[in-house]
Amino acid sequence: MAIGRQTLSLVLLSWLCKSTAFAVILRTTEKSVWTNEFESIELTCLIESISTNNPRIEWKKIKNGVPSYVYFQNKISGDLEHRALLREPANLLILNTSRSDTAQYRCEVAAIDDQKPFDEILVSLAVRGTVGIVFARFSKGNIKFRSVKKEDAGEYYCQARNEAGWSKCSPQTMEVYDLDIVGIFLKVLGGVAAFIFVIVGICQIQKSGYCSCKDHRETNYKVPQHDNRMDYASPDEGHFRHKSSFVI
Repeated sequence: MAIGRQTLSLVLLSWLCKSTAFAVILRTTEKSVWTNEFESIELTCLIESISTNNPRIEWKKIKNGVPSYVYFQNKISGDLEHRALLREPANLLILNTSRSDTAQYRCEVAAIDDQKPFDEILVSLAVRGTVGIVFARFSKGNIKFRSVKKEDAGEYYCQARNEAGWSKCSPQTMEVYDLDIVGIFLKVLGGVAAFIFVIVGICQIQKSGYCSCKDHRETNYKVPQHDNRMDYASPDEGHFRHKSSFVI
């Protein structure tokens, strides 16, 4: 009876080992990774168990719920065609990353000779943008933008690395607003119109006489000098003249 139980246990153990050996099992070191733009990142897809010599390996990029091929039929395709490569056993190395690479990536491995012939694993990648780095210059850890666009808005942080280790400062948020050219033009136009209105109003007031600058002083009228002396002599009287004081 004991021998029968031992035999049964060995059979079960052998079946479990065989089932495990003939199953495709994948794992990854990190399911969520991030990198800075223009840097490289490796997405890990480790094959824990497989018995097929040449398994079919595929990588797919899932953006907004829509999958597209990244590695298919032993070659890189899509927008990563010249910026990625497959590393053993099935890792995907992305070179010169861009913000458009932010997505979920699915590693799929199929082995037709295994009892469990298929497995997949999902890795989420986030690429932090550094737009503006091309036209910006650095000075003692500071970054100065010569010109900015609305796409430059986001969080920025400084990271330093040397032989002793690395450190980074707290992120700083930069906001970029659109320039309201129409609004500025209307404000300037309104100011000019108001100025013209004031000038025209002042001219109309002066023209109506409500704001006269003439000096209202009394006019010095001169009374003409009249000669009160009366000459009563006539040419017929000769040298004898009557005056007002003469009494008969």
